[in-house]
Amino acid sequence: VNFASELTGESIAPLDFSEQTPEMNEEGDYIIQLTPEELDNLLEIYFTVWEPVFGEEDYYIMLGESSDVEIAEDGTIITEFDGVWPGINGDFVCLYEIGRTQSGAKYAIPAVLNGEEVDIIVVFDDANPDGRIIGARPLSGETGMAAKNMLKIKKGDKLKFLYYAEYFGEDESKELEEWYEGEEFTVGDEFELEWLEVNPGEVYLYGFYFIDVQQNEYYTDFVEVEFIE
Repeated sequence: VNFASELTGESIAPLDFSEQTPEMNEEGDYIIQLTPEELDNLLEIYFTVWEPVFGEEDYYIMLGESSDVEIAEDGTIITEFDGVWPGINGDFVCLYEIGRTQSGAKYAIPAVLNGEEVDIIVVFDDANPDGRIIGARPLSGETGMAAKNMLKIKKGDKLKFLYYAEYFGEDESKELEEWYEGEEFTVGDEFELEWLEVNPGEVYLYGFYFIDVQQNEYYTDFVEVEFIE
């Protein structure tokens, strides 16, 4: 972290990663190379996965973002995407990282529970390597922030997932951001995270998202990823 610029208020030169595209190495991982100066000025590093919206040209759902990356000594950022993504009730869910410690990470899944917007909270740690749902936090109607109280998700509850999408086309009349709702379903006896294979033959986008020490946000270019049966 560039503490000197933070303490002095000195602005860092804007970074530009838009021309950088993740590449696949021999192990099948996705990598990108950063300079020591770029790494020094970055506060957070995430990978992002995007799924095309069915029937909507150039709209992509952000399936998730995670800081579960490896940073090599030479500045190489290494991540893995093997064509498997978390889901619930047979549908993919969007996972957004909300906290990470040495022992694990927490993610939020946007949803509507019994008519109320919530974040479903999932934890990944040594005891729960495949993820465990710990409950749902209501969102404040005024701020959109998650409340501290946790709701238990129980059999008979009505639930549908929310999906954030962005437009990557060139039509300036299109909305740049959209939210889509999944199909509502009734929670049954079992309510847990499952791992689903992505749709074969469908083109997903994979890229990196950075936040620098002055809270500027950057995306790399995306690489198209397709899995064949």
